Amino acid sequence: MFSSSLVSGVLATSGLVTLAPHTPDGCSPERRYQWAVAKFRQGEFNQTLREAQLARARWWGRADKESNCRFRLLEAEVLLEQGETTRARTLLEEDDEGCRRYSPVEVHRRILLAKLRMRLQPPDPAGVLKLVEGARQIADATGSAPARAEVDLLMGVLLARSNLDRAEQVFRSAQRLAQAGGDTFQYAASANNLGLVQQRRSRCDSAIAYFNQALRVWHELRANQLSAATANNLGMCYSQLGDFDKALEYRQEALRLVKPSPRLAEVLGETGRLYLVKNEPREAIPYFRRALEAARRFNTPAEAARWAGNLATSFRQLGDWDAAEAANEEALGLNPDPSSVPSLELNRAAIAAGRTCFEDARDIYEKIVASNPGNAVILWQAHAGLAQVWLALGDWTRAAKAFEDGIAVVESSRSELTGADHKITFLSRLIRFYQDYVDALMDRGLPLRALEVADSSRARVLTEGLAPSGDPPDRIRGAASLQDLARSTRAVWLAYWIAPRRSFLWVVTEGEIRSFILPPEAQITAAVEQYRSLIERSVYDPMRATTGEGKWLYRELVGVAKSAGLIGDRVVIVPDGPLHLLNFETLPVADVAQRYWIQDVLMTVAPSFQICAREPGGRKNRSQSVLVIGNAEGSGADYPQLSHAAEEISKLHERFPGPGTTVIAGERADPTAYFAAHPERYSMIHLAAHGEANRRSPLDSALILSPGEKGFKLYARDIMKARLDADLVTISACRSSGARAYAGEGLVGLARAFLQAGARAAIAGLWDVSDQSTSVLMDRLYQEIAAGVPPAESLRHAKVSLLEGGYAKPYFWGPFQFYIRSSTAF
Repeated sequence: MFSSSLVSGVLATSGLVTLAPHTPDGCSPERRYQWAVAKFRQGEFNQTLREAQLARARWWGRADKESNCRFRLLEAEVLLEQGETTRARTLLEEDDEGCRRYSPVEVHRRILLAKLRMRLQPPDPAGVLKLVEGARQIADATGSAPARAEVDLLMGVLLARSNLDRAEQVFRSAQRLAQAGGDTFQYAASANNLGLVQQRRSRCDSAIAYFNQALRVWHELRANQLSAATANNLGMCYSQLGDFDKALEYRQEALRLVKPSPRLAEVLGETGRLYLVKNEPREAIPYFRRALEAARRFNTPAEAARWAGNLATSFRQLGDWDAAEAANEEALGLNPDPSSVPSLELNRAAIAAGRTCFEDARDIYEKIVASNPGNAVILWQAHAGLAQVWLALGDWTRAAKAFEDGIAVVESSRSELTGADHKITFLSRLIRFYQDYVDALMDRGLPLRALEVADSSRARVLTEGLAPSGDPPDRIRGAASLQDLARSTRAVWLAYWIAPRRSFLWVVTEGEIRSFILPPEAQITAAVEQYRSLIERSVYDPMRATTGEGKWLYRELVGVAKSAGLIGDRVVIVPDGPLHLLNFETLPVADVAQRYWIQDVLMTVAPSFQICAREPGGRKNRSQSVLVIGNAEGSGADYPQLSHAAEEISKLHERFPGPGTTVIAGERADPTAYFAAHPERYSMIHLAAHGEANRRSPLDSALILSPGEKGFKLYARDIMKARLDADLVTISACRSSGARAYAGEGLVGLARAFLQAGARAAIAGLWDVSDQSTSVLMDRLYQEIAAGVPPAESLRHAKVSLLEGGYAKPYFWGPFQFYIRSSTAF
């Protein structure tokens, strides 16, 4: 892991060198050396070699022993980068007093010799350590900060294989020394390696910050090879966190920049790993084969072992056991890095299980669990495999324990992450584990336990954000607690679970809990996307269609429970997967009458049972106070001033005219005004503005307000940080619900941010809205609320009034949904 992704680089007197593309022949040796170093960092290996060889042949190369040695070491380093270890070794072991006379240069020679020996077979760890320790003695004696930093960089790599804490200390020392010596190159190299330490600890959010720090410097230096390496590291992090869009973006950048070298194997291989994590093994295989070929070409056996192992995993997922075993055995025979061995053992276990040798597979999985107590990524996979083996052996008790142990590892690992973005995406790559357990529980006739497990996977980050410090989220357990929730809300709860093989619906009423099998994920996703597209883009009228996705969705998702007589006039939806992007109210009721489901029920949306069960609800008899922000000034052609926002705010103020209402509008309505108004003091908050949903990075979704000192965007990530005590937040903006749903977390965007900040309920939009119809809807909403009607009922009445008053199509009234996190919020 570290040997292929670390950066130590060449020793230079300045971290940032700016030279003309063609350095004059008459320039000084130092100037020419720095120019050659810059070319090396940019990946221009052939040009660097020619320059180093030419410089040694010229007059200063003959007379100036130090310059001769430095150019020789640069030539050797290029050869090392290209995998030509024999030629590099000859240059590094050449008997020349130039290096020994000039201590910083001798430090660099010993470091390069150590890196060379790290690549040789068989490995010589004692010899490598001796070289590094000798280099350290020389560096300490000279007091050269860059030389000491270079030693620390490689020492950290050696330590990282067995002691991450100590490695981190050494990398931090290298960064301090580089900063003291003004060497931005070594500083960035240290940041890169600190990122690798955090990644090894499964702290990818911290790793990303370090990698971005390094990448900025590499871009400044135009160090394309190193930019490729760090972009590759970022891709690994985002892939591990389940954010495949960002991972692929960085993979493409790395492939664009990388030159033929051992690093090419890593970039190709990590691109293959991205497809593997996305469950696309056929697409991964060509990348792994090319990576394996490149690693062989550049004589890097540990890398070759790594990609042979991943190739085995790809064949394993396709059920090609012979090809999987051949690749895995090749990997084991290539003397793999010790950190790769547990993954190869996972392959061995899975191959045995695939060949129905279940006892052998069980033994291997159990050994993996016993020997990797701190490796969360390996552990949850081992528990998952062990659970499937016990199922195959017919031992449900042990299978269930393995599932529970795996879930404990997953949840423990996620809770250690510090960045909200990465907590959200982390579960995306693990949701299959939960799906397998839920499926197994349903097969065993344990639907209640299946519902508990499904609910435990939902909105964990939101739950953690609302819990007191140090108080872990609780699972809701038992039929009584679920039915109590249905009783207290006077509603029927419909909880969905969307999975590849089959999906499920649990219906919870105060009297019973029933489960139903639904179609697989692909069918439901296709129907939701088609129905949303018709409503949103073509202003479609479902009532004019005799057949279609809307009626199919109602029949499959609601009709099964309706036919069983379970659904009343109050419904709470707990959605999953693609259903986060569907407003159930817009579904046409599949019977003789021509009506939408909103005309039959009062519907709200909840993130999970556990969140609503732990939240006591709104305070009774609290004084009503309203904060209104909006009618912002235009911010360019993309965000013109909303033509009806002033009218919307004016009417709202008329509904709530007292001193408890604060209105911030026009140029004063900039992002800082929201925080300066102390939003925690208000029972109700209304925001009328453009909304921007960021699918790639949902917490960068924003409300578009007036330009201020800090810009014109009020970001979701900042909203989350300001605690609220509001009963209702209304976001009168486009796509304020969010644009992307994450497995295990749901729809992430502005509405979610306000709920996590503490709001008990939020009204937000799923798609772009009509400014005029929204103004009408909001006026009716607040007319009802001012009259004492509960907010959820007020929103439904407002929607139905639009439906019956000239805005019948769902496009106009369908985007706004009522989201709750409190059992008494509606």
